[in-house]
Amino acid sequence: MTDNTSPTPAPISTPAIAPVTIPPPAAPFPWFPYLLLALVSACVLVAGLLLAFWMHERADSGTVNEIRISAKGDIDMQKFEEVLDVPDYYLELSTEQGSIRTKTFKDTRVGNGLTWKLPVPVPLSAVKELRVYDENIGKDKMMDRIDQPGRETNGEKFHFSLQGQIPPRSNERTVGLALAICGGAILLLTLLKFIRAQVL
Repeated sequence: MTDNTSPTPAPISTPAIAPVTIPPPAAPFPWFPYLLLALVSACVLVAGLLLAFWMHERADSGTVNEIRISAKGDIDMQKFEEVLDVPDYYLELSTEQGSIRTKTFKDTRVGNGLTWKLPVPVPLSAVKELRVYDENIGKDKMMDRIDQPGRETNGEKFHFSLQGQIPPRSNERTVGLALAICGGAILLLTLLKFIRAQVL
């Protein structure tokens, strides 16, 4: 007996299609924290340098009790004075409150230096100008002058030394240097971390 049943075809399997996954958008680079940290550390660095050097140089609020002049190393005052008459030197000090004239050294050469004591102590910060005159019968001759003198200042012919009480140094320079070092270190670390984040 013949079997008329035909074999059933095997079902055709269709390949499974994997779902398409869209990668999430890349997160933007965090610029703001790096910029903020770099700005803060740079401000700390600049503030430390100003405190350590610029403000430290202007911190001398002492007084001037006496003023000494001496010949500059590149000028032979003896030869200069021999051409003229033996000078009669005196000083005129200009301050915010007015002018102070010192006594006159009659017929006295500079030699190793001349020192004038002021009648009253004057704050160094108040000294605006210092002039050296040679007293003459006719008209006094100005020999040298300096503006805004410091403790040790060179004029055209003389070296000026303003002596007096100097207050003890504060720790501003130490604090300023510490701030500058901390600010510089943080700024350097921030830059290195920023470069590393860019590379990676």
